[in-house]
Amino acid sequence: MVKLRGVGAGDMVDAMASPVASQRQHPPRDTVKGGPVPPRVIVFGNEKGGTGKSTLAMHLAVALLNRGLRVATIDLDARQGTMSRYVANRRLYAERTGNAVPMPEHLALATSPHQIIEADLANALGNV
Repeated sequence: MVKLRGVGAGDMVDAMASPVASQRQHPPRDTVKGGPVPPRVIVFGNEKGGTGKSTLAMHLAVALLNRGLRVATIDLDARQGTMSRYVANRRLYAERTGNAVPMPEHLALATSPHQIIEADLANALGNV
């Protein structure tokens, strides 16, 4: 079982939550212990493909969404598009079943990471 610290003041997120725990909905939270929730940036990277970066990122995003936190995901490898497909599949599932499924704000960058336009990035993060 993997525990991640630093999600919020005193919060622990179980990255391998059981199906019952992951289906629980927590009320939205904009504050933790009376103060604002500080934003966090979590990056998964590895030069090798197929190591589970997008899968882990999506599972963590869903865990945070289920805790009532606002989440943005950015697919820096839009050519491969794995993260974008995960988000699209989640959206399609919600529409097909009529379930209220929390969704992250998502941005897929079609350019290389070296050509990221700061305005696009700021616009995407401004929605969270």
